[in-house]
Amino acid sequence: MSVKHTRIKRKLISVILIEKECFIPLIKNDDMDMVKLDSMSDYYSLPKNNWGIPEPGLSDNRATCFDNKNQAPDLVIVPGLAFDRGGNRLGRGKG
Repeated sequence: MSVKHTRIKRKLISVILIEKECFIPLIKNDDMDMVKLDSMSDYYSLPKNNWGIPEPGLSDNRATCFDNKNQAPDLVIVPGLAFDRGGNRLGRGKG
């Protein structure tokens, strides 16, 4: 497990412990959706993708961060290596 992934896991634990909603990426073909992570046991049960990162299965039926239009999510984890000064993700991955 990489150092970056270990830091993300620690952040997930702290967010879930204070009972905040947490959403993680789910990649479907070329699209990314942000789906709800229910608990740390939910996180540990996720299958690992090609990069060894736990990720929900494509057939999982999970809430997305856009389901409740009246309330913003507490935390959304967006994968990325580079961001502009406004916090916008640069690039779409895949090299």
